[in-house]
Amino acid sequence: DMRSIQKDTVGNEKEKTFRILSENLERKIKENTENNEHMFIFTGRRGLSPSTVCADCGNVVKCNLCEAHTVLHKSAVENFFLCHKCGERRSALEKCSHCNGWRLTTLGIGSELVEEKIKELHPKGNVYRIDADITPTHKKAQDTADKFYNSPGGILIGTEMALLYLTEKIENTAVVSIDSFFSIPDFRINERILNILLKIRSITDKNFIIQTRDITQKVFDYAVKGNLVDFYKDEINDREKLNFPPFSTLIKISISGGKYEVLEFVENIQKIIEPYEIDVFPAFIPQSKGQYGVNGIIKIPKNKWPDKELYNKLKMLPIEVLVNVDPDSLI
Repeated sequence: DMRSIQKDTVGNEKEKTFRILSENLERKIKENTENNEHMFIFTGRRGLSPSTVCADCGNVVKCNLCEAHTVLHKSAVENFFLCHKCGERRSALEKCSHCNGWRLTTLGIGSELVEEKIKELHPKGNVYRIDADITPTHKKAQDTADKFYNSPGGILIGTEMALLYLTEKIENTAVVSIDSFFSIPDFRINERILNILLKIRSITDKNFIIQTRDITQKVFDYAVKGNLVDFYKDEINDREKLNFPPFSTLIKISISGGKYEVLEFVENIQKIIEPYEIDVFPAFIPQSKGQYGVNGIIKIPKNKWPDKELYNKLKMLPIEVLVNVDPDSLI
């Protein structure tokens, strides 16, 4: 539990300073090196920090081209912001675009930051990294994985991408950051998290450590114990209450364009599909610069689809509107 507290000199409880690696994990990394074992460390995001916000006004630093959140990276010359959606790159030496303040604060833990911290603790260690930034091709990722397996005391840091190349058992594994996944607005996100954790658990030979600032999430306990039955029971009960698949068929409607144009589209769509109800929310994945994205979800009872009346109404929608029946994701 990364939120654990300690007491000061007079006995009052105080929060620990922000740590990238827990004391337990730092100790295990040291033992891994001393015993010439291998360790894989998972991080949910690339870069130094997945988000940067202004401490004065709360504005999030975004891409100038497509308005996606930028990620802080490090180079030999200076730190820079990189957009993982369109590739825009610019210096991190900038003021807030909203209030012109200097107090830009990084949030979250990226793979590059974890690598930097481990190299600081073990400057002579064999430390490798697999993510889309440093190993963009299959060959580079495979070569890195091979070097890791062939290096006694080796430590590999990686995102979800790295799991594709871990085909042999590893003595020690750890999950440094995965909490950000819980904020993804998708009803299948718990499945994705469990799948990642079980994959890491399956390749672990000795020690499996999970760091979290949300210890109440049951999925961690289910993953550590390999308890699929209770995970299924919880997940299926939640989906039934919220009328998500498999208890319904979802129809996702997506629109993007100028903000006022899109809002007008939404009003017209709601009128067209009456009496069917549609839940409308902003698109989670940013659109191109100047574009405003909206998704709408229609839930149909499983035994009521295909619904001819709704099908005909959907056919009446403008060609700019994308309709996806039973989408893989809601974001």
